[in-house]
Amino acid sequence: TTSTEPFATTGGSDASARYLSPAGSDANDGRSPATPWRTFQHAVQTAPNPSTVYLLSGTYPSFGWSDYRARSGFVTFVPYPGTSPTVRGFSTPGTGTLRVNYVAFERLKFTGPADIRGSHLRFEGNSHAAPGLHAIRIQDGSDDVHIEDNRIGGGSGTAVFLSSGPGEPVIKDVYIRRNDIDGLRYVGMNIRNFSNVIVEDNEISNLDRPAGDSLHTDVVRTFGGGTGLVVRRNFMHDNEAIQFFIKDGKVSNVTFENNLIVRTVGAFNGVKLYDVEGLRMINNTVEDDIVFGEGTATKIVFFNNIMNSFGAVPGGSQQYDYRGYNLIGGGSAPLVVTEIFGRATYLNAAANDYRLASGSVGVDDGTPGGGGYSVPPLDRLGRPRPAAGTQVDIGAHERQPNDP
Repeated sequence: TTSTEPFATTGGSDASARYLSPAGSDANDGRSPATPWRTFQHAVQTAPNPSTVYLLSGTYPSFGWSDYRARSGFVTFVPYPGTSPTVRGFSTPGTGTLRVNYVAFERLKFTGPADIRGSHLRFEGNSHAAPGLHAIRIQDGSDDVHIEDNRIGGGSGTAVFLSSGPGEPVIKDVYIRRNDIDGLRYVGMNIRNFSNVIVEDNEISNLDRPAGDSLHTDVVRTFGGGTGLVVRRNFMHDNEAIQFFIKDGKVSNVTFENNLIVRTVGAFNGVKLYDVEGLRMINNTVEDDIVFGEGTATKIVFFNNIMNSFGAVPGGSQQYDYRGYNLIGGGSAPLVVTEIFGRATYLNAAANDYRLASGSVGVDDGTPGGGGYSVPPLDRLGRPRPAAGTQVDIGAHERQPNDP
């Protein structure tokens, strides 16, 4: 679930505050609720650096951005106190040429796609619907993008789409954190042609594929390759989709740790990986299978993971720098000497409590490190690993002395 903590402001002082209204005019000075501007574009081009622009009540129509790169400080769009304005969305025409920079959206309600390209972009604490192709789309060449603490759901599209195709500028330095994504179809996050993307502390649930539809559904997936991907402390559950999927382009330097993946619906893998170089999978709980596909996976560090089964598709190849201390329920890949065949027992899986129960296999059965990498010092719930006086556990949760 999303955080309720206040955001660090990206806007300016009260003296730099400006106002926006669907009934306003860009001929106004924008300095008071009685003289508001009308358009987001005018606010971006006119508001001080930095500044806060307050949206008055009403529904703001969808619009297309025009190129503007001269800002040096954030313009932060927020609701006027006591109001709940609605934004129908925006688009960014062109490929790689049109940009807007230093733009932030906080605590707003979006009912259509938010599509943008630029540097220093913020989506924080908003609610987003995805009635079409996507809720938030970040286009090619964008950088320094924060998508944090949003609620995204209620539609047929993708929650977060990093959209850069072959030959287009990469999208870099993107932080997707603490979002609550629920009830979409097809894809939770589509990460394409990227450098340095962090996906952490998100909950993604109830993604489904309509009956009779053959389109591929995935929770977090890459497409077209990239480098520098961190996926950690996410809770993915009750999704009719592959929950973590790397395919259609090599991805290098991947960290996958402290994730909880449960109740995959239908004939989908929990995790499926094709071409990857430099993969660290450490202390995850995957109550489904982990499968390597028909690609080439190299420099793999793979330890302290729980999974129902583990396998590799014929035609692929895997090279491990280190593998061991995994708890595996079954599958086609033979165990190494330090791995355990068995099933963990949890405190209350029906209530999403996947902490290890007392006496479960996996408790004190892990390793503090391997292949030059150590375990994450905290577990998925932010508790110390190892707990005082114990050995490291296998899985995303470290059993604590006060656990039932």
